[in-house]
Amino acid sequence: MSEPLQPSRSSLSPWALTGAVAAAGLCPILTILGVLLGVRALIEIRANPSIGGRRLAIAAIVIGSLVTGAWIAGAITWHLTVRMRVEQGVMLALDAGQAGDVNGFMEGFSTADERAAQTFLRQVTERFGQLRSGEITGAGDVGGQRVLGLLPSRSDLEYSLQFERGVVLAQARYILMADGTFNRYAHLVIVDEVRGDLVYPPSGN
Repeated sequence: MSEPLQPSRSSLSPWALTGAVAAAGLCPILTILGVLLGVRALIEIRANPSIGGRRLAIAAIVIGSLVTGAWIAGAITWHLTVRMRVEQGVMLALDAGQAGDVNGFMEGFSTADERAAQTFLRQVTERFGQLRSGEITGAGDVGGQRVLGLLPSRSDLEYSLQFERGVVLAQARYILMADGTFNRYAHLVIVDEVRGDLVYPPSGN
């Protein structure tokens, strides 16, 4: 008795092929699309065994899932390290310094000068009191090199700081990546038009 004939594979599923290409894409939208197309290809192949591309569809699902996971992990890391530093770093540094943690204050800067930091924090507290809150109000590209060809390596940031004795403007130069420095402030300026600006480190003026 002869064995039953296996269905011949006459064509390759376009869903599988497109899904495999999209799965290795350079943006999360494409990688998610690659997973969905891979699933669609498996459904098509199951319904019509003459269509090939099952392994390609599975590869699209696996690769797309892994790359999407990598994109998500990268986005979370970016938010917790870079974005939080840009938006909250000045306030967190001042909070730490005014609470007596000078090292915690200096940690956010590319230059660590304990004596200068102590003087800066003492003068800030004497003039304005304790910091209550703050927010970033502006950002500008300094120019020069760009990270990954997209992001400025240096940016000038502006903040509005609410102290006990009123609102004070502050300016900071943020370094994303340049000259061996990553995710730090080059300097911080507390603007005081009456008594003179306070700058840390002093060389940042």
